[in-house]
Amino acid sequence: MKHFRNLIGLLKSKDIIFILSAIILFAADLMLFSFIIGDNSTFRLRTVLYLGDAALLSSIYWFCRPKFRWVVLPLIWIATLFIFANALFFRYWGDMFPLASMFNASNYNSFVFNSIPALLSPAIITIILLPTVITALYFILKPWQAKAFSRKIKITALVSIIAFYCLGIFLGVNSTLHWRQMTDHPIQSRSAIFMDRFDRITRQYDAWKHNGLFGYLTCLIANYSTVSSLSLTETERANISDYLKTQATHEPSPLIRNRGKNLVFIIVESLNSSVINVTDGEHRLTPLLSELVSSDSVISSTGMLSQIIDGGSSDGQLIYNTGLLPLMNGVAAMSFGENQFPSLAKALSPASSAEFIVETAAVYNHRTTSCAFGYDTLHDASSLQAAGLVSKDIGDDDAVLTYAFDQMLTMPQPFFTEITTLSMHFPFDIAGFEPAGWIDSLDVPDKTKRYYQTVHYTDAAIGRFLSRLKDSPLADNTIVVIASDHDCNPENIVDNDDMTVDFPILFIALGSGETLHYDGPMGQIDVFPTILDIMGVENSSNQWRGLGKSILSGGPTGAISRLRRISGNPDEEELMRLNRAFTISDTLIRSNYFAE
Repeated sequence: MKHFRNLIGLLKSKDIIFILSAIILFAADLMLFSFIIGDNSTFRLRTVLYLGDAALLSSIYWFCRPKFRWVVLPLIWIATLFIFANALFFRYWGDMFPLASMFNASNYNSFVFNSIPALLSPAIITIILLPTVITALYFILKPWQAKAFSRKIKITALVSIIAFYCLGIFLGVNSTLHWRQMTDHPIQSRSAIFMDRFDRITRQYDAWKHNGLFGYLTCLIANYSTVSSLSLTETERANISDYLKTQATHEPSPLIRNRGKNLVFIIVESLNSSVINVTDGEHRLTPLLSELVSSDSVISSTGMLSQIIDGGSSDGQLIYNTGLLPLMNGVAAMSFGENQFPSLAKALSPASSAEFIVETAAVYNHRTTSCAFGYDTLHDASSLQAAGLVSKDIGDDDAVLTYAFDQMLTMPQPFFTEITTLSMHFPFDIAGFEPAGWIDSLDVPDKTKRYYQTVHYTDAAIGRFLSRLKDSPLADNTIVVIASDHDCNPENIVDNDDMTVDFPILFIALGSGETLHYDGPMGQIDVFPTILDIMGVENSSNQWRGLGKSILSGGPTGAISRLRRISGNPDEEELMRLNRAFTISDTLIRSNYFAE
């Protein structure tokens, strides 16, 4: 009875009330984050897992002298800001923030901050409010005035925290085991399942769902070596060489007549190919693109799969410029931007080359990658401003396309230019553009309407660029390629119904003299060799043609999306080759293979 009264008295003390309240409230924060990202784990598992995380995070409280107990507050706030940032990031990308990008200051730029208001929701705002309540409780209950905990209480608290945390891990492993037993997946031992939980699978989201906060951080640390440089053994180098031989073709480039022509490559932000079919019966959302995909002397694909991973748009630019797939973990532009890469600019060997972007060159390490991809010049936001093209007056895409065209008129020929649009970047706001009223009357969600408005604007901006090109001396000697940098799910950016959907994207080539409306499987990786064929680049034994296959030379029999979904009907050998392409590319980049 005495021990019971002592326990009741202890539980009534202000310091214990504070720390238990803090644990419960922070666990609720983690639960809320789990709800925002659509975690479908059982409520029991998440409750135990997150209470264990919260207790572990606050364990230092039990061992601090009373006047230093405030240290638990910064820990809670740091963890809160981490999940807050990930909640915002998830609503845009459908995954969690890559560790390799987390500590890079250039990723925190105006484009990111301008997107935050549209990404906020009551649930995300509550993530910040709950730690505010914890902080208020600290000053209301004043736990620093209590006595230090006895050794017995400290040991009891530590053992209880560890036991509760281990219970969460056990329940998670058991849950996976039960799921495997109920499905067709091979049965694994509990120890094997436990170890697998710390492997990053396809998405970082999976590592969070399986492990909670501390397990997820452990997983990131355990996998950090997968974004570091590596040295290849002779065996590894031989394996890569054997794989690359399977890529080799000996067919002549089909469009030799295009050698020596200019190439303009327009990479369009967040362009789904489905937009070309959107109409209200009287108007078309993309009158230009819709006409181009079915025109004569046009090569097009409306079923291309997005293959970006953590790097978003920078991954798309990497794939198109180099013929390589992105890193399996991390962002190549940030971690390996100074590598030596094969590239379109190097393969074409033009008289001059230039890259045009709307953002500043610091974003995603762009100045470094532009040089690594072989461009002579990079024109960014500062170039547009110096030219008097204030994008808030005419729209980002009109600004960059107008500036690029003016520069092209002065460039030595043949030239290669790459222009990357930005107006279709979330939150889909365009200055200097009058929205089309008929789009607002469509029976689609509001956020989709905003996306459609930006698509309609960008289609018109590209149309104005092509009209100027057609009326210029460059017209007969220039090939234009238009391709999406990645897909976009405008509804799920906000509503988060299903973040695991692949949306086909677009590829168009104009002025090649060839007509091909390709309906076979195609990934972004197949664009590089297709462009080499279009431009008549000689297919020699020492010419890098990327890890894809040209759609002008038979085309691939299959493609794998960013979510590892298969398109086409590849046989077993081809399927193995397609899957290996991701790991081979990862190795090529991390080992700086092309520098040797």
